[in-house]
Amino acid sequence: MNNLGYYVDDDELVITTGSNGVGIERDNLKDILLSSLQEASYKSQIFVIPTFVTYPESLDVGLIREEVYKPMVNASYTTNPYSFVVDETGVDFSVDEVLNTVHNVGTNEEYRFDLIYTEPDVKVSDFGMDAFPDLLATYRTAYVNNANRTTNLRIAASKVNGTVIVPGATFSFNSVVGPRTKSRGYKDAAIYSDGTVVNDTGGGICQVVTTIYNAAIKANMEITERRNHSFLPTYSKPRL
Repeated sequence: MNNLGYYVDDDELVITTGSNGVGIERDNLKDILLSSLQEASYKSQIFVIPTFVTYPESLDVGLIREEVYKPMVNASYTTNPYSFVVDETGVDFSVDEVLNTVHNVGTNEEYRFDLIYTEPDVKVSDFGMDAFPDLLATYRTAYVNNANRTTNLRIAASKVNGTVIVPGATFSFNSVVGPRTKSRGYKDAAIYSDGTVVNDTGGGICQVVTTIYNAAIKANMEITERRNHSFLPTYSKPRL
């Protein structure tokens, strides 16, 4: 027997109705075996094992909603004393739709329902610098006067500018900046590749990463993943 179950798959709630199973009537089987032993017969015997049908637990939509539902939370902060509330997107689903759709528990069927998301009216990204009065660290690097490379630096830096990393969150440069393609405005500039210097789209943005990395180190932030250059860049000293 498989019990009724559910899980979240991307933007959908998936409910499976489980399947019926078979159980053994142990007490009856015990009586049959003991009775056979008492006969003291050495003949081959065939026993019919007494069984019964087992059924999955019934659908408890309320319990599912308790575990899936998340209330929408608007971001807020106070300055005296300083406190901060991070915005959270609300998550829910239509209880009535589930109740009107999922029937015949034990038939091993799968049902999918769209999750309902409620975006907060106020997000951390809406706050200005007044919300972050403490300067944790700074780091500066100088760049060469190359038009294409400078364009790449400006595009990548603009994607990162204004990003807020709340306590417990992880910042990923690649996730925030996204693909470096010509369609997104990036130009060809020098990059390191297989031990040589060649021109390729997005060349130079490693300097943005290096600058952020050093600022994060000075701010005593935990670094969970990093990758070094194959050559030592001139705009920053190495950190061991």
